[in-house]
Amino acid sequence: GLLLKEAVRFDATNLIGERAAPKSGDTNAGNSPSTDADDDVQSVQVRRLESILYYTTNNLMDLPLPETSLPPSLQKEIGLRILENSVYDHWFSSLPFVIWASFVSCDECLTEGRPEDVNIKVMATLSKHFDSLEGYAKRRFVDLLPTDSPCILFDSDGSSNGATSLSKHHAAPPNQLYLPTSDLSAFAGVGVFHKVSKRLTKAGVSDAFLLAMGVRTTISIDFLFLHLDTLSWNTNPKPLIKYLLEADLSPGDLLKLRSTQYLPAEGDETHVYAPSELYLKNDKLKIFPFVRFLQWPTSEGMPNSQREFLMKLGVRVDVPLSSVMG
Repeated sequence: GLLLKEAVRFDATNLIGERAAPKSGDTNAGNSPSTDADDDVQSVQVRRLESILYYTTNNLMDLPLPETSLPPSLQKEIGLRILENSVYDHWFSSLPFVIWASFVSCDECLTEGRPEDVNIKVMATLSKHFDSLEGYAKRRFVDLLPTDSPCILFDSDGSSNGATSLSKHHAAPPNQLYLPTSDLSAFAGVGVFHKVSKRLTKAGVSDAFLLAMGVRTTISIDFLFLHLDTLSWNTNPKPLIKYLLEADLSPGDLLKLRSTQYLPAEGDETHVYAPSELYLKNDKLKIFPFVRFLQWPTSEGMPNSQREFLMKLGVRVDVPLSSVMG
């Protein structure tokens, strides 16, 4: 029973780590040498079996584990089948995933994103569990995780100048990163943006899990407005228009979009223009030398939804009579 468990002690030296090496300053010159027994006493780590509460399922064996779980090497010697026997129900139970998640959330693999190989394995394990949950349980699970810490690895292009300050270790908080599949080409003139490492995707980390942690699909509307007038000339404003069309824009946002110069004109790579200064492509209007057409990929058509949105912003379709007469 439990009284027997309380009485058991075991040598955890080789289970937890290597034996402690002698300090560099310790020498026995001029003194009688220490005995082997003394060395053993100094290096052996004795633990109480009563401090061990859990055994670990196979999917967690190679990951960071709390001290209240059996050391993996000891568990392998005993065998999971024996530990799961009802005889030991009062001694051990399977490590609950939520308890493990709470523990690993404080480990450097998530608080600092290192070591990277461990971070990838832990993220894949957390993602798999998240994907198995439903509804509010997913939100509660994510609340256990250190979403304000640099817990997610990103692929770096070696640039040190970014829109936000990121660590040199190539790990960052979720809300500073973007999905690997995010199309950010429309915002190349605003700054440098980092995407979640493709290694995480290859390891099985789902986009749904990354989004729940706070990873972005595109830049925030507030950040866009802060840098709207700095967007560089782009041969394809379609991603930007698509983003704006899907964004939740207030009347104030629309007013700013109508008055700010950020759209490219066909054949003019030196300036950007406000929507009201441009026209949608129309061969009939080419006879007017003052007409500037919105730059749009010649190989791509314009969906009606985007056409209507551009007109809502102020892009023209007809030449005012006053411009013709003037």
